[in-house]
Amino acid sequence: MGMFSPIPGSKAADRSVLAFLKQYLKAGNNVTITPTNRALTIASSGGTSLVSTKTLSGASSVSFTGLTLARGKLVLEGIVPSVTSGVIHLVQFGTGATPTWQTGSTSNDYYSNYLSAANATNTQYAQNDTSGMQINQNATGGFFQGTFELLSMDGLSFPSMFGSLTYFPSITFAWDTGWHMWKTSGTPITALRLLTPSGTYTSGRASLYSYS
Repeated sequence: MGMFSPIPGSKAADRSVLAFLKQYLKAGNNVTITPTNRALTIASSGGTSLVSTKTLSGASSVSFTGLTLARGKLVLEGIVPSVTSGVIHLVQFGTGATPTWQTGSTSNDYYSNYLSAANATNTQYAQNDTSGMQINQNATGGFFQGTFELLSMDGLSFPSMFGSLTYFPSITFAWDTGWHMWKTSGTPITALRLLTPSGTYTSGRASLYSYS
């Protein structure tokens, strides 16, 4: 980050440095402070960094490629599909430079717990023949948004994602939480994509973050 040299007798300078550090730490960053010859060297040693943000407009998928992260977070905001009922959207892992999307039915596990406020029913989905994390858009109209935590993306163990979404149809809402696992270790995940098998995405935003 940089070096701060205190001004002798300057309390204002001290307050300025402390205020900066407070805001930097509140943003989720970590720092290493090294005193050297009446100066402080402050270096970032962690936190969350934005990899990329992409806007959805008229496409049937949105992809993040060339990834090198070990762990991170996928944030979906205001995703509006053109086909809004009975569609199962997918979030998929990709490997290699091309990439190759890992859709093999025997190497993916998926579990979801779906709660609908319209009739207060709780529905569970579990299967090992899925081609990605499933997002069940069962209600008519509206949009969905939520977050997914990403683990072992560097191939340390089985690459996994888990999180929750909220659906905002025209008259009610529903909540979905679940996880997805690609049952292959030792192979880094280099790509991630959201796609719909029917229609396109009218609007929305997808952001990918990396944890240092």
